Amino acid sequence: MTLYTLKVEDGDFVLDPATGRFVEITGLEKARQDARLCLTKDVGPQGDGCGLDQLVGMMPDSAAALRADISRRVRQGFTKLFELESRYQVADRAPEERLIGVGSVRVWTTDRHSYYLLRVDVRTARGIVSVDQTVVTPGG
Repeated sequence: MTLYTLKVEDGDFVLDPATGRFVEITGLEKARQDARLCLTKDVGPQGDGCGLDQLVGMMPDSAAALRADISRRVRQGFTKLFELESRYQVADRAPEERLIGVGSVRVWTTDRHSYYLLRVDVRTARGIVSVDQTVVTPGG
């Protein structure tokens, strides 16, 4: 599914697939949206994005090795995103929308050992947002 966003002052308008209407995303929800985008994005030319899709089809040496790789990719992607946002967009964002650091990155395996669940706590200037993501590897 492609998500289209339109930039507006202090947030985004997004198309709500359930209603077919545009809704405005601001504050901590905007921060959560940006964090989710970072998790689902390939690593871009400036180094932002986590590139988790690159793990699909890989055969890890162990579940622990894959969990460590996921955590490393997440921390690298977010670190670059924070750097870019602090350089280019800081004046355009409300404090609660500014992503400033990664708290915990938790990765665990489900009963179906090809599904890895991920929860990232991202700090903003006004609070913490948690984002969940699923990573599927061979056999999923």
